[in-house]
Amino acid sequence: MILTALCELYENLILDPESGVAQPNYSSVPCSYAVELSRNGDYNGIITLVENNQRVMMRVPEQAGRQGKYPPPYFLCDNAKYLLGVDYDKKEKKLIPIPERLRSAYDAYQKIIGSSEDAGLKAVIAFLKNRVDGIPLDIPADHPVYQSGNIVFRLADEKGYIHERSEAKNVWENYCNPASISSEESGQCLITGLSGQSIARLHNKIKAKNASMGGCPIVSFNIDSALSYGKTQSYNAPVSEKAMFEYTTALNYLTENTKSHVRMGNTTVVFWTGQNTTGKANTLLSALLGGLYPIEKDTQDALTLTELRDILQKVRAGLTVNDPDFSVKTYILGMEPNAGRMCIRFWYEDTLENFILKLGEHSENMSLINSEKYGAGLISINAILESMTRTGTTKWWESLPATYESSLFRAILSGGLYPASVYSTMLMRIRSESGQNTGTGSNKKLEENKLKRAFCIRVGYLKAYLRRYYQKQNMTEKMEELTVSLNQKSTDTAYSLGRLFAVMEALQQKANGTSTIRSRYFASASANPKLVFPTLLNLSQHHIAKIDGRYYDKQMEAILSGVTEFPAAFNLEDQGKFVLGYYHQREFIYTKKEDKELQEA
Repeated sequence: MILTALCELYENLILDPESGVAQPNYSSVPCSYAVELSRNGDYNGIITLVENNQRVMMRVPEQAGRQGKYPPPYFLCDNAKYLLGVDYDKKEKKLIPIPERLRSAYDAYQKIIGSSEDAGLKAVIAFLKNRVDGIPLDIPADHPVYQSGNIVFRLADEKGYIHERSEAKNVWENYCNPASISSEESGQCLITGLSGQSIARLHNKIKAKNASMGGCPIVSFNIDSALSYGKTQSYNAPVSEKAMFEYTTALNYLTENTKSHVRMGNTTVVFWTGQNTTGKANTLLSALLGGLYPIEKDTQDALTLTELRDILQKVRAGLTVNDPDFSVKTYILGMEPNAGRMCIRFWYEDTLENFILKLGEHSENMSLINSEKYGAGLISINAILESMTRTGTTKWWESLPATYESSLFRAILSGGLYPASVYSTMLMRIRSESGQNTGTGSNKKLEENKLKRAFCIRVGYLKAYLRRYYQKQNMTEKMEELTVSLNQKSTDTAYSLGRLFAVMEALQQKANGTSTIRSRYFASASANPKLVFPTLLNLSQHHIAKIDGRYYDKQMEAILSGVTEFPAAFNLEDQGKFVLGYYHQREFIYTKKEDKELQEA
């Protein structure tokens, strides 16, 4: 199913000349330098192909990835180790000759080119022969050509590159598809269903975040226990050479195209539609999956954000999103590399409209008053995952289990329960950072904003989890009590005590200019209220006496009127409602008078 969809994507990409996707037996790779040759194979100079830190993408003879102790060379496009016969030692800052790799390139090129009389191909062979014979090149040892990047060839009196010549293509395709040699294994392809196909022994590697330098394959058999019926390697999952090339090429295109993938924790998420991989559909997918906060200066990002808000508002209001672009089939694939192969974390296949509807429901569940003010209006899965770690952690994804992003993704798109493990982690993080009300140091304002945004996202997730939990338990009344803004009609003890704590904190702030009860008592108040609230009530009376605290006293009295007792302990659900009540009441206290009247109406 996944590989079939990728093969269909390849067929669409190959029809688009701007996609840059290569035909079978070719690869689209970034190239850094071109060695200019005379027709005799003499070295004339090096042309730099890097502009503004961007290398030129070229379609070259296939580069399927190297493995083994003596990896083979690539044809007409390779690095300095194979084409110049040297490696650059960064530590010693000197060149190290590698004659065996240069010789392997020379022998391989002779075999591929054969008796061809093409001027460009003969020049390349002559150039390599000179290097094998030890004729030095007039290139400084500190030239970057030795250090990294692909190298191609060009004749001095021509504009194009040698690998683009028609004869170069002919010899390469004849080498890849010799008519006289039958395939090692043939059979029915699992993807296309066609019989008598040449079956791929090894599958090309997929390049993704956290993968090794050359990437890793999706289909791979590297242990004997995975083999059966006497078949070796990928013959155990028969996929034709053609289909293998198509799905791997399409998938590598997605991982390299910044508009077709996002990183979600340790997982690389690629996405595409049945029509194309660009345009409104993909822009919206990228925004919904990756999030657009903070808003970039790019106008397109701002327009997308506005459009997303409009769409989600329609979804929340129960209105239909009438847009022909949204009826297209949408595919989302989450994958993460491990030691031997690419691990599939999740797979989603539906229309873009249904995807937006699911995201709209999730957005409604997470929605809180003033979330826009804290930069948490559109909360991506990445933002939820990041908020599970200590605020300000740089490589936060390294401390989270890989299962979190996949379980979150499934919950959002299936409408099922949100993962309880994420819920309990959010509570733990809120308690552990309850004392961090403000930032410190030179970036105090920035740190404060990060803390407020993280807290808002955490509370939003608690609310989302509880709403869906009560929905699945058919406890509609409890679910509807968990509102976007303050619910003054709620008689839930945990929610009310969270509100009470917020009023006490504001009272102390007013009386002393500082607030310490959050750092000292918040964690215990949210878990064991009976141990804490009697002390807090006595403390509040001192603060009321110190200032004209009639407003706060009235607020506390109104909240306590619905509380019959202080429970000895709160379960996890009640702890979440306590935090939600605290957030709502705190935002209400610092809301302008006219806005309060709107909330109370």
